[in-house]
Amino acid sequence: MKLTIFTPTYNRAYILNDAYESLKRQTNQNFEWLIVDDGSTDATDELVENFKKEGVISIRYIKKTNGGQHTALNLAIEMVDDGLLMILDSDDTLKENAVERILFWANSINEENIAGVSGLRIHKDGSVIGDKWFIKKEYIDATNLERKKYGLRGDKAEAYFVSILKKYYPIPVFPGENDVEKGVLWNRIAADGYKIRWFNEGIYYCEYLNDG
Repeated sequence: MKLTIFTPTYNRAYILNDAYESLKRQTNQNFEWLIVDDGSTDATDELVENFKKEGVISIRYIKKTNGGQHTALNLAIEMVDDGLLMILDSDDTLKENAVERILFWANSINEENIAGVSGLRIHKDGSVIGDKWFIKKEYIDATNLERKKYGLRGDKAEAYFVSILKKYYPIPVFPGENDVEKGVLWNRIAADGYKIRWFNEGIYYCEYLNDG
């Protein structure tokens, strides 16, 4: 099974290298980095071209007219055929074993009602973003609409099966509105009973910057 790591970006050339370096360090390299540039006016295209010239990881770069992160996600779903799709924000990084653990948990699934898997987002000091894990299990299968019930509030590190995403996208696009939450898509999937296999491992380092 292959993982596509999708990064939507807009004028983040100053920090995108951090995400790149974290992908170069992955213990499992069975992934493609799909960058959708939402109309950047900085040197993002030149930076990504330099990444590609290094030839260390598989990179696909698409530049589009500015429309917001949700339109970038819609495009990413169109561009990927199968496997899993995981979002890595342009100001964040992954732990070295993130791809390895995502694929491990994805390969543990036999149930038809599982839409994907998710680890935890953490701060650089290792503290969990959102609720602390209190479940006495390594993982819990629950829909996105059941997260509060299981103490799973806060941003997580989801990877969805592309076959499921293609059934429920696109996220609505409205003229002049550049900020439609991707949770609209996650909740559509959950409303039909699809669950996520949430696992108790921090795999994603999250930063919240003012220009995010």
